[in-house]
Amino acid sequence: MSKQRNYLFDWSDWKSVLANVIAGIILLYIPANLIPSIWLFTQNVAKSLYKILTTGYSVPLWILVPLIFCTGFIVVAVFAALIPNRNKFDYHSFTETIYDGIRWKWQWGEAGIHSLTSHCPNCDCVLVAIHCRPSNAIGFSCDRCRQEVAISKGGYDDYNEYQGRIIRLIDQEIRHEEKVWRESKEQKQG
Repeated sequence: MSKQRNYLFDWSDWKSVLANVIAGIILLYIPANLIPSIWLFTQNVAKSLYKILTTGYSVPLWILVPLIFCTGFIVVAVFAALIPNRNKFDYHSFTETIYDGIRWKWQWGEAGIHSLTSHCPNCDCVLVAIHCRPSNAIGFSCDRCRQEVAISKGGYDDYNEYQGRIIRLIDQEIRHEEKVWRESKEQKQG
């Protein structure tokens, strides 16, 4: 029977403990003359706001205040749109992988993957697809290396059908990575 220790603090969250300790040390060494200057700044901001709100303008204040709030809302919305969403899996940075010994590269568009090309794993040159009729296999050769890079197992009528298989494999890999990402996120939250 193993003894379970009861700790006063859960050390699995050591990063937040370290951040709190560092913040405490920094706050301990803030110079005493900085606090009055912060108070003076706050007083000046309050006085300026009071002066703005009580001064007469050629535009009525009941029009000016909503205009200021709308402008502030638009500024906040623009900044929120510019900050990337960390709650969503971003697969657009995934633009190359290796299948069947061939490096595949592509670009993302509105409809998904486009411009899928096969590249030599040795020199990164674009490969030439060769269709072998008797076995319905597709081979790939490199113009720079002058060697045959890979041959598919067969059963593909043309290169487009083989590319469709590669796109399905890429989609499967993305779904797997998204699943791993979600599981790690749930572990951090739970």
